[in-house]
Amino acid sequence: MLRIALYHHLASGGAARLVLEATRRSRHQYTWFRVVDDDQPDISDELASTVSEICSLTLNGQAGRQLVTLPILERKIARAIDAGAFDVALVYPCRVFQTPGVLSHVTTPSVYYAPEVRRGSFESGYLPSRWPRFDPRTGIWSALQGALGIRERRNFREASAIATTSRFSAEIIQFVHGRTSTVCPPGVDGATFTYDGTSRSGSYVLAVGGLERAKRHGAVVTALASIGEPLRPELMIVCQRGASRDEQELLEQARRSNVRVSLLRDVSVHEVVAIYQKAAMTVCAATLEPFGLTTLESIACGTPVVAVNRGGYREVLSSGENGLLVEPDPSSIAAGIQQVLGRDGQAVPEATRNEMVSKWTWNECSRQLDLLCERTVEREVVECN
Repeated sequence: MLRIALYHHLASGGAARLVLEATRRSRHQYTWFRVVDDDQPDISDELASTVSEICSLTLNGQAGRQLVTLPILERKIARAIDAGAFDVALVYPCRVFQTPGVLSHVTTPSVYYAPEVRRGSFESGYLPSRWPRFDPRTGIWSALQGALGIRERRNFREASAIATTSRFSAEIIQFVHGRTSTVCPPGVDGATFTYDGTSRSGSYVLAVGGLERAKRHGAVVTALASIGEPLRPELMIVCQRGASRDEQELLEQARRSNVRVSLLRDVSVHEVVAIYQKAAMTVCAATLEPFGLTTLESIACGTPVVAVNRGGYREVLSSGENGLLVEPDPSSIAAGIQQVLGRDGQAVPEATRNEMVSKWTWNECSRQLDLLCERTVEREVVECN
């Protein structure tokens, strides 16, 4: 059994779910090192029951100040990990920097689970909502993202091994950072995400994800606006994060388009399951989503999925078999929504649902991560000798 130092700085969401599910299924022993924001604490205390010890540091201040103080805390955590004589450090992303600086300071062998690269630095035109509303073409934005990109390159270089969610993400990481990744895809808990075989009689389509622009909820609003009003369903968005200005813009777009939009925050997993089960379908419009955990959860609940034919969605869905893949423009999304609506609430076939749940499991994700950590330790021992 390995002694593993676990570090992450994540808010709630799909990435945080992965940390929780993979860790509590591991055969190794964990000590959790974390940074907690006063106004946005890390993921729930569920993880606390799966680790032997928790070491916490608190990060104060607004975003600008965090850019200065967080690197100091990362160095402290790296020193604490090294002092603990752990076999390996398993590092997950940081919601401020994306790739944690712990990787550059720790001397303990490290595995970095990277769902994606820092998109603001390496993806043209990407602009997340958490940053000030800079035009991506301005010098301020370019300088900031350039500096953060240099920081990420250094951290990727220092990691002993890289894990990621999908072949799509592995290809992007190889292209941007020249590193080979081990694909350890997320899973879905079929005992939690369930359905009773009934039809999808809901009057709304569902989207799950933060309100940042990359999720493209606005494209779904535009798609729904093109559907005749008597048949036009409501859009329900389950979101755990998002700036108020993005919310205002989305709601204003919906008002102008005469599309009903409901936003649900701070929703428990069991509430999310009930929302899936009552939805007519789930729509996934993000064009470069690393994996798309939402697609698995929706299908496990028997709810049809319409997703854009881009990114990690293509590795989960086979169009016409377990979902519907469409082009990312609003007219194609609208056609996909109408096609599913024309099925009169037909649920995902139970055999299809069961096949997906058995193929994509958290047990397998955890097993792959355990193996990668073990191989990393063995390789470091051989190299040291």
